[in-house]
Amino acid sequence: TGRLLMNFMLKNESFPLITIFLKYRFEYYSALEQSQSHENLRPLIEIMKKCYQDMLIIYSAKENNAKLH
Repeated sequence: TGRLLMNFMLKNESFPLITIFLKYRFEYYSALEQSQSHENLRPLIEIMKKCYQDMLIIYSAKENNAKLH
């Protein structure tokens, strides 16, 4: 539900949504566990940052392709 709320907030401000890509799945699960069991949010923040950077690259490539057509 936290990711859903985060994506709702991003969409509401016209930003790309965050997708947890397969290549980050296990790192994401580990970061989630650390945030819950050790109250350490840093790994979760870092993985979300990686995923968002990937989404921005994809989003900007799609925009560039749309401009070409």
